[in-house]
Amino acid sequence: MGRVSRNRPLKELMLYICHKCRDDTTFTIDKLMLILFKIDQLYYRSTGKSLTGTTYYAHESGPVSHEVLNILKKCNRFYYD
Repeated sequence: MGRVSRNRPLKELMLYICHKCRDDTTFTIDKLMLILFKIDQLYYRSTGKSLTGTTYYAHESGPVSHEVLNILKKCNRFYYD
């Protein structure tokens, strides 16, 4: 049996959001981070748990998650290799 990634729910949510926003010409990494943050915030308020398991940090452009950035970097390396 294959190993299940700890970040799998986060990756799947990122793919879903990117797919839904594929025609939005103003969609950026900042918007992706904000959407993920808002989803996590709403889920936490209703369940007391994080949906994605990631930690967000305040940045001048909005919430930032190092886990999301790492996943995006891996995707970028895969795409350009």
